[in-house]
Amino acid sequence: MKRPLEKAGMVGLAAVVTVAAALVLLVCAVSLRCSAAIGLAMSAPKKLWSDGVSIAAEAAVETRGKARADERDLFDGEWVWDDSYPLYDSKDCPFLDVGFRCSENGRPDTSYSKWRWRPSRCDLPRFGARNMLEKLRNKRVVFVGDSIGRNHWESLLCTLSVAVPDKSSIFEVNGNPITKHMGFLIFKFRDYNCTVEYYRSPC
Repeated sequence: MKRPLEKAGMVGLAAVVTVAAALVLLVCAVSLRCSAAIGLAMSAPKKLWSDGVSIAAEAAVETRGKARADERDLFDGEWVWDDSYPLYDSKDCPFLDVGFRCSENGRPDTSYSKWRWRPSRCDLPRFGARNMLEKLRNKRVVFVGDSIGRNHWESLLCTLSVAVPDKSSIFEVNGNPITKHMGFLIFKFRDYNCTVEYYRSPC
């Protein structure tokens, strides 16, 4: 039979272990790599149950893949000048709201459109509109947000439309005009049977 002091000591030890474990989990939650490792550990039993894959082999493959991915961190880089930019000219794109047309609204310079993001440890392929449209065939892309999200949505519309000679094959499915429209807008690329959609949802 344990004495009261021994019981108290055991309780104290359990509390210390619990706090230490909580701190480790907190640190892991902050670390993307550790979060990925936890995700792998959590998914391993499911993989073993579902298709009999060796957990050790699967973990080794994913760890190697993640190490290579860490070497190709897209967020570590710099903006560089590129004379081949921009990817589209606003005056050639019919899918921009009048208020978002910088040059047509009087901005005299175009230097802001000449910058390209270059990761430090890998080459980022140049955006290919036709290639992306092929990947989007029979699918949909949805933007949900405020005016900043709308800017991104319109920019993607314009960038993709460069690969479509017949601009009339790109249309808003409900016939809504793009300018000053406050609801949702769904543009369809008929030849690819895909839609690029925007739903207004301000923060």
